[in-house]
Amino acid sequence: MKAHASRSIRIRCFIATLILLILYFPRIGGASVIPADIKKVVSFIYLENDKGEKIANGTGFYVTLKEGDYIFGYLVTAKHVLQDAGNFYSEIFIRQNTLDGMSEFIPMSLEYNQNVFAHPDPDVDLAAIAFFPKITTYEFKSLPAEDILPKGPFPKEELAEGDKTFFVGLFTSYIGEKKNYPIIRFGHVSLITDEKIYWHPKGWKKGRYVDFFLVESMAFGGNSGSPLFVEYEPTRDSQKIVLSSNSRLSFAGVVVGSFNKTNEVEFVRVGGVPVYSDNVGISAVIPSYKLYELIYSEQLENLRKNTVKELLEKSVK
Repeated sequence: MKAHASRSIRIRCFIATLILLILYFPRIGGASVIPADIKKVVSFIYLENDKGEKIANGTGFYVTLKEGDYIFGYLVTAKHVLQDAGNFYSEIFIRQNTLDGMSEFIPMSLEYNQNVFAHPDPDVDLAAIAFFPKITTYEFKSLPAEDILPKGPFPKEELAEGDKTFFVGLFTSYIGEKKNYPIIRFGHVSLITDEKIYWHPKGWKKGRYVDFFLVESMAFGGNSGSPLFVEYEPTRDSQKIVLSSNSRLSFAGVVVGSFNKTNEVEFVRVGGVPVYSDNVGISAVIPSYKLYELIYSEQLENLRKNTVKELLEKSVK
């Protein structure tokens, strides 16, 4: 029983009244306006170097899931943001905005399969940390897990090439002096395919074929882990949340990187030909159903059920 308790206590759960923290997209007057609260979904993930300096490393966003009378919270990001050479960092720091208009670093120890969980398929670059900030101290919103759909008609019938997209994430050139200021980058869906796409990012020993859809929008360092949304035109038939009479907005996936073109430079050095890498303006996005597979995996389902069971048993005593 102690072993189960020690594992389950790592999952932060809250009474269902905290549903107020879940992001619901309000009606807005025009299709080009982004709900202000959507920026509150994301946080910035930092590492600490040997000098004790905090270094921005990527973006994360909050997802909540209801289990009985409890709400479970997760910070979702790209797996590589939390890893070095395939191993999870022992500690990260989450830069989180506070209710008083500032921000704080929240230290977070990572223990694989204890409080940080990866997608069951090792080729899927997704991870979730069982974590939720204190609502009395920090300012944040979360995406409800029920809006993350399983694989079905998505992506072909729901998402189409040409759909407008945007993602929210860390901009390393301006993070914010006192608080987080996420940037919004806009684009369009540029490719949806039945085939897996070859992917060989920096740090991987070899490339792999993975499930992606592609977006015409540049992603740079720090954008990994950003949530991407699609804005549907009014003529599209969908059951998504209505933003206005002109558009509908839906969570579509997680940005994990961009495609680069390697070119030879004009001068040659002894020992080889120097190269530089051009960002070609195409970003790789993991479809939302892959996050569904992680959040609703057998491992996390069992942990949530065991946690609820233990809490109920304690409440009876």
